[in-house]
Amino acid sequence: MIRFAAGVVALLATAGVLAGPASAAAKQLWYDPNVDAVASDIAGTAVNVHGEDDLNEWGSFVTPDDPNTVLGFTFPFEPSSSVLFHQIFIAPVLWPALRGAVESGPLSSGSNIYTTAVAIFDVTHEALHIRLVSGDENRVNACALQIFPAVLTRDFHISATDTKKTTVPVTKTVRVKYRVWVHRRWVTRYRTNAVTTYTTTTTTTPDATYAALVAAAQDFYKRQPASYNTGTCT
Repeated sequence: MIRFAAGVVALLATAGVLAGPASAAAKQLWYDPNVDAVASDIAGTAVNVHGEDDLNEWGSFVTPDDPNTVLGFTFPFEPSSSVLFHQIFIAPVLWPALRGAVESGPLSSGSNIYTTAVAIFDVTHEALHIRLVSGDENRVNACALQIFPAVLTRDFHISATDTKKTTVPVTKTVRVKYRVWVHRRWVTRYRTNAVTTYTTTTTTTPDATYAALVAAAQDFYKRQPASYNTGTCT
């Protein structure tokens, strides 16, 4: 389970539901197979991700916890015979951003960059509970922060750097030797010609989207309770 610390809620923007229907228990949840694919890659095994769109229903899942402070949860110790085996649940405040980031890319998720970063961090955290088979929130959260950049690159196709190639013409003057027949003999003479070649320059700069998402994830991590942001990834 991952939580907000006090004051973080105001940093996130809410949005409408974007997905196809599925059901779990008696509550209506939402899913996207492409979100499942991302979470499964992080978890290292097949998982299902369910997104909630109603805070009251979400509250019924997480009671007695405050539904405004719980972002997601899973059950890493459930046996394969359980309906909760490898199931991840994502809060209403983050589901639209997560699904949008997976389907359209983090910049086109329909949410601000901070919310998108937290949504990606959230599903990473929950998937790592399953991968590590661990209930240690501090450890799992530290590992989520550690692999967050790799998740951006591998699952959201955002490179840490932006590489651009620029081709420019380069013109220089060259001296050309030639021979002419003058007065019954060959004479060597010279002329100058303008020769144009093309040079390609590769420029690598930090990718702004990647940097913004990583910075947001780091900020979010720092704002969580001590039981979530003082661990180590082992």
